Amino acid sequence: MTNNCIQELHDLDRLAGLKNLTTISLLNNPVTKKENYRLYVIHKLPTLKVLDFNKVKRQEREQAACLYASEGDVTMNTSLNR
Repeated sequence: MTNNCIQELHDLDRLAGLKNLTTISLLNNPVTKKENYRLYVIHKLPTLKVLDFNKVKRQEREQAACLYASEGDVTMNTSLNR
């Protein structure tokens, strides 16, 4: 999905249904400039092992879980980034 026009974090929500997705690249999309982009994707895709050619680390998973502790927090935090 590199070099597309994905703008907002919520545009990535559709990927959450891909339960076997382990690797994805979203490089060169405007969304990658959003605050907490990486943590948001890690939260939405718990099976992800590699994001943008970088291994997803346990510390990042823990940060994402803390930041997005409930689905209500996800909505609140991402609305600030729009």
